[in-house]
Amino acid sequence: MAIQVYSKGNPQEAVDLVRTAQDATARNTTPRVKSMLHARAARALSKTGERTACQRELDAARTEYARGPHDADPPWSYWLNPGEIEMLAGSSALDLDDPRRALTHFDQARHVQYAADGYVRDHVLYLTRTARAHLQLGDLDAACAVATDAFTQNATLNSSRPSDDLDDLDDLRDELTPHRHVRVVRDFLLLSA
Repeated sequence: MAIQVYSKGNPQEAVDLVRTAQDATARNTTPRVKSMLHARAARALSKTGERTACQRELDAARTEYARGPHDADPPWSYWLNPGEIEMLAGSSALDLDDPRRALTHFDQARHVQYAADGYVRDHVLYLTRTARAHLQLGDLDAACAVATDAFTQNATLNSSRPSDDLDDLDDLRDELTPHRHVRVVRDFLLLSA
C-alpha cells in the first residue's frame, strides 16, 4: 500500500504506513520482513527528501537481511535479496537527486545477487532508472544505450508495471528531445517513437 501511496504523490502518508507496519511487527516477524519494511521506508523517505533518515533505513535493511533466512520467512518475501536492496538504494538516490550514487548502487546490485533472468519486469524498471541517472549526469550515450535496452525489453513484456515504466521512458524521451541533434539521441527517439 505504501508503494501505491508514494507513487500517487503522497510520500509522507507512505512513510506513516510503513512506520505503522514496522511498529506492529517489531517483535513478531523475521529479519527478512524487517529488512523489507526498512527498504520500503527508505523509498518513501527518499520521496520526502529526507536523506539521513533514508540512509538509516537502508543501513537497517542491509543489517536485518544479513541476519539470514528464518524458517518463519513468509513465502511472499522470496524476492528480497542484497541485489534488490541495492536497486532500491539506487532508486532512492535518484529520488534524492544523487544520480552518481544511484549508478553506484545499481552497479553494486548487478554484482551482488540481482539477476534479470526471471525478473524481466523488474529489470526494465531499473534500466529505466539507470538511463535517467545517466541523463541527469549529462551522459547522453549511456542514457540512450540503457534506454534502448529498456525499451526493447519492455516491448517483449505483457505486464502493467513495465508499461508504467514506459511512461517513464516517454518522460525520458521528452527530456532527450532538446538533444535530438546528437545522433545517439536521434536514433533512440526514432526507435521508441
